[in-house]
Amino acid sequence: MATRFCQHLPQFDVFGTTWALLAEIDESEVMGPINSLINTILITALIAIGLIVVFALWQAQSMAQPMVQGVELAKALADGNLNQRIEVDRKDEIGVLGNALNAMAENLVDDPGY
Repeated sequence: MATRFCQHLPQFDVFGTTWALLAEIDESEVMGPINSLINTILITALIAIGLIVVFALWQAQSMAQPMVQGVELAKALADGNLNQRIEVDRKDEIGVLGNALNAMAENLVDDPGY
């Protein structure tokens, strides 16, 4: 048997007749829409979290890869390989760093005593 919620109001008199109001509803009828809403919120939150994680990983990769290339260029220059360069197609700080490393390599080639 399903659990039932009951609500009653105090008795009241209408034209000499005493009335009472009683409302009754099944728990499943009350909780059904609430459970559906909770499930929808959870599914939406999980999808949003998944998209945020994918976006964060993509952003981290797009920032880390040029830095790794810059480190590799710096190591090559330190080892004496002055002909190595990195391809820079960014306009942000990472692109500025890549261009500076390329310029440094050019200066080292042009003036070995530099």
